Amino acid sequence: MAFQAKQEDIDIDMEDESIPVLHPTDPLLRIPLHDDNPAYKCPQNALSQVATRLSLHEFFPDRHHKAMALRALVQAPPEPWTLVVVGRTGVGKSTVINQILDARILSTGADGACTAVPTELHFEATPADSYRAVVQFRTKEDWSKHLAGLLEDIQTYVGNPQTEGNDGEPASDAWKTLTEVYPSLRTLSFPPSSGNVKLENLLADDIVSPLLGTEHRIEAGSAGDLETQLRKYLRSHGDRESALWHLVTVARIYGPFEALACGAVTLVDLPGYGDTDKTRSIRAREYVSRADQIVLVADIKRGVDEKETRSYLRDFLDRSIINGRQSSTMILLTGADNPITLHQLRDVSNQDWARIRGWEDDVKQLKAVTREADSQREHILNQFGITSDQLMLQTLSANLRKVTTELEDAKASIKRTQASKSAYIAHLRSKIVSCAFRDLFREVCRSTNVNVKFADSLPIFCIGSEDYRHLRRRDFEQRRVFSDIEETGIPRLRRHIRSMGYTQYLRKAEVYVQRCRAVLDEIRGFYKSHSTQNKKLGGYEGFAATTLRDLQSKRVTPRLDQLKMDIQKNILDLEAVVRPAASESADSSCATIGSLNLRYHTYRKTMRMHGQWKDTDVNDMLSKDIFNEAVIRAWSGFFCEKIPDVLQCFVSNVHDMFYEEVGKIRKRASKMKTICEDVEESGRRMNAKATLKAIVDENIHLLTDVQRSFDGSFKHLFQEELEPHYDIVGSETGPGMLGRMKALNENYFSTKGEALFDTIVDRVLEDIGSALMELQEHLEAALKEMYGSIRRTLVEKQRSAIDQTVKKKMAPEMLRLIKNHDTKLETLVRDIRRVLSEQEKELSRF
Repeated sequence: MAFQAKQEDIDIDMEDESIPVLHPTDPLLRIPLHDDNPAYKCPQNALSQVATRLSLHEFFPDRHHKAMALRALVQAPPEPWTLVVVGRTGVGKSTVINQILDARILSTGADGACTAVPTELHFEATPADSYRAVVQFRTKEDWSKHLAGLLEDIQTYVGNPQTEGNDGEPASDAWKTLTEVYPSLRTLSFPPSSGNVKLENLLADDIVSPLLGTEHRIEAGSAGDLETQLRKYLRSHGDRESALWHLVTVARIYGPFEALACGAVTLVDLPGYGDTDKTRSIRAREYVSRADQIVLVADIKRGVDEKETRSYLRDFLDRSIINGRQSSTMILLTGADNPITLHQLRDVSNQDWARIRGWEDDVKQLKAVTREADSQREHILNQFGITSDQLMLQTLSANLRKVTTELEDAKASIKRTQASKSAYIAHLRSKIVSCAFRDLFREVCRSTNVNVKFADSLPIFCIGSEDYRHLRRRDFEQRRVFSDIEETGIPRLRRHIRSMGYTQYLRKAEVYVQRCRAVLDEIRGFYKSHSTQNKKLGGYEGFAATTLRDLQSKRVTPRLDQLKMDIQKNILDLEAVVRPAASESADSSCATIGSLNLRYHTYRKTMRMHGQWKDTDVNDMLSKDIFNEAVIRAWSGFFCEKIPDVLQCFVSNVHDMFYEEVGKIRKRASKMKTICEDVEESGRRMNAKATLKAIVDENIHLLTDVQRSFDGSFKHLFQEELEPHYDIVGSETGPGMLGRMKALNENYFSTKGEALFDTIVDRVLEDIGSALMELQEHLEAALKEMYGSIRRTLVEKQRSAIDQTVKKKMAPEMLRLIKNHDTKLETLVRDIRRVLSEQEKELSRF
């Protein structure tokens, strides 16, 4: 018989309401990470103690400046890794976030609500019954500008006769927004007269006016209580109260969310991505461009088979690759616990069919047993009515109990078998849809010339939100498919998020600790220097100084110049692909703008909203033609392969140069007993590759920020460049305005279209060039610091200005202090690498 799930197999702690996240015991993963974690606390203590001691040593050159530099390195832990959750309305973003956090903190579709405001969720080490939120409202200037636009839509509609094509959609949409925010207007009929609705009165409203430009703080004793208080600020489906979400720019929620307890991850629920409200749309784009990870939530039942869904998913994956996010994207497929029949699936293997038929055969057998037991029970009950013999009655009672038990056992077995079958089919669907999604990603990778390995490693989680909720409440009868809470995917997703936070935190921590060790090594070199003039030491210093000069002027500087030329060549190669595509798009821009099939007021509203209103986005239409297949390949290749390869080659080459030249210095020092040990130790620690790679890793965001700011399109650049033109076109009113608006657009793009597209390309290349220039400056600064470090630790071994008596007294004490801290930091680096390796292995399992 096929495997049957049993009640006792359900993985739930029956004693405790919450299901805790298992916290690692390693000190480096102490919860929360920001609270006295040794990864940062240990180097911070070392720097602080050495800086304090150093400031007392008058013989140290520029001691106060050096002490200040040390204290500047005592930095706080890095900002949390940001996961921005995006997806279409109604796919369950807020529900999934609630379950990740194990707290009903966000309103969901089940509440008849939809989160309409970007909402950040942060961990805060507070008692379990303590939650708080900060709601930030729009400024008075911003809201006044928005209101003026809404009122103009209404007044323009009222002031024009109702002729054919004179649509009222912009006006009715504006009126809907006003009545949602201002309940007092709901008594007026549409369209209202201009005297009944005035801008100054709306700005002075008793509810709205006190909120503009402020932050509202809310505290609550439970997640549910906070969610209730936040509804009127965050949800888009209002009631009789004012729909204040129109006034809100962002909400930040803080609480003891165990899934975020590492303190290294922040979640962001991001509605409004592509919102017609310009303020929220810009804010959403900023979140996406700054996000460390994009989490797409989609409905599993649509998978990738539905044409519209497939188009949406492909567009998302295209943009992910164009934005360089092929390795920083995660997919959550909701509705994995929705029951499904086998015939609704495709690509089912013969093995799966056989296993499922086994369960179906088991059910048939059990139903036959049930019918037989039911018949026997009915027969026994009939026997009770025709006999009065006491012994016979006892026998019948015993038989009745036996048959009843068999009947109940058979029914229970049927229920368990059917549950096993349903769960298996649900897992089968999850597997099939996940494979189809990866196949789609591979297809996109191939079309954009990106390595398909990113598709193979794409994290995909199939989530059963409803079953998770029922199993958490131990409401086993209400579950749909899954019997084990682990099968719902939520616990696995939470572990993944935690491991991801740990991994990013520890990577940054390792770089920080190594940087601190290098600084301490420089100070150690000074205190171990000799204060007497020695001819042999002088000869060594001369050789080392010459070697350092040759390294800088004859080897590294020419290689740095070559790096700049390589970068410039790649920029020119990119331009050679993008500019012709932009020129072709400019030629067709008149046709593009002429294809707008909008009626009077909708056309005008779109112009007044600078090309974007509801489903119409003129800027995206103009930009989309530029990103043809050739441009996408060149674009992703430039950001994801060519520039990283150029930088990696530079780092590797410079490392080899440093290794060879420092090796010469170490070899010369090995012949001198007084300095050989010190030079050997300092030279062994010097790792140009690690230092430069850390600089590249720390500052590569300058380039990726530019890449992601475009979001797979140049539409925001078009919007900025066309803003004056849009204002002119949108100012048209009265009879014949549609014809005049179209004529203005046609004239502009026929005479200035080519110049416009050239300007867009110039701005794109300028932004890219500026980012790479800044990155080069950081590399040059790092190289300068490395030269200084070599000079201070390997070259300068005689310092005649040091007071011999004072130094003899203070140097041993400082050297002991530095050695003590360096030993601890060396151990810390090993521990970080060990734990980091464990976390990376954990991540690879997903």
